[in-house]
Amino acid sequence: MSNADGDREIFIMDIDGSNVTQLTFNTNRDQDARLSPDGTRIVFERQVAGVDQVFVMDVDGTDQTQLTFETANSREPAWSPDGSQIVFSSTRMGGREVWVMGVDGSNPVRLTNSVGANGNPVWFGTQIAFESSRTGTFQIFVMDSDGTNQVQITNAGIDSIDPHWSPDGAMITFERGADVFTMDADGSDVVNRTNSAATDHNPSWGPGTISS
Repeated sequence: MSNADGDREIFIMDIDGSNVTQLTFNTNRDQDARLSPDGTRIVFERQVAGVDQVFVMDVDGTDQTQLTFETANSREPAWSPDGSQIVFSSTRMGGREVWVMGVDGSNPVRLTNSVGANGNPVWFGTQIAFESSRTGTFQIFVMDSDGTNQVQITNAGIDSIDPHWSPDGAMITFERGADVFTMDADGSDVVNRTNSAATDHNPSWGPGTISS
């Protein structure tokens, strides 16, 4: 995502930073792009008439298709491991909850239904990690991909948000306060990885590394 042309648009580039190509061209905000597991499609969030909706497009920017059409925000889309479904957050039923749908927008199913807000879902194997404020502060939870067996795996006095699975699913990185942390997938062995005076956020995994 970049605002190089004056608003937020989605770009793609080679891993060495070359061949930067703009994929979206409009006056609406485009963000939260995620590449499909097979590398052929991108799911992303676009603001339409003031409401955030989920879209997909081919990796070259063609065939941009709107998947959600509610009058409430649908955000933070992410792919299932096999690319057959999309998990996302939506306020379509009032509260911010985690939903899943087919890649064509069909059969939306609500996975969470709790007091507080639930969002930033990410999928690995048969489990989905997400953040929830049901306990008063945002904490990280995991659940089975059908919404069952929801388990809280962080328990801090301040918000723990934005989870991301490691490539092998053994660990999760997340943001707490102004630092980036990691933990084992069951919530044990929590380690502050940045511990700096600066603000560190939006962590993600690379091969053997964490970027923020």
